[in-house]
Amino acid sequence: MNFQTPFQRKKSPSLDFSTVDSLTEQNHLPDTDISVIVERALRTGVLGDPHTNYTFGQFADVSNVDSFASMQIHAAEARTAFERMPAKLRFRFDNDPEKLLAFLDNPENKEEAIKLGLIKKPLEQPPEGVQAPESPVVGTGDSLDITVPTDTNTE
Repeated sequence: MNFQTPFQRKKSPSLDFSTVDSLTEQNHLPDTDISVIVERALRTGVLGDPHTNYTFGQFADVSNVDSFASMQIHAAEARTAFERMPAKLRFRFDNDPEKLLAFLDNPENKEEAIKLGLIKKPLEQPPEGVQAPESPVVGTGDSLDITVPTDTNTE
């Protein structure tokens, strides 16, 4: 039996990892070399990662825009309306409301949008000499009136 005395050197506990493969990635070595960092900064004009998207303040007149909260509510209502559309129709736009809006923004897609039931068919002009009745339709006619179809037949 061995006893520890104050005059003996204490054996410190240690772990041996010599049999385990190293997990250190050596490909990051140039990113830690100061000469490479300085050379890259002189070449690109950016100290740090040149692929980082550095953005500076953007200034715009937003006095005629509603509050942030009301815009969030409007966006949520638009997403809900998109989600209420039939699955086949949503699949046509990869379940992405942004693709639907891009589709509707293109005037060349107006006939297909009418066929899909996304917008109302424009009223035909009455024959000459016949007065068209006043219509309670809201809007100027410059924009597309979007409706949410409720049937699942999209052919």
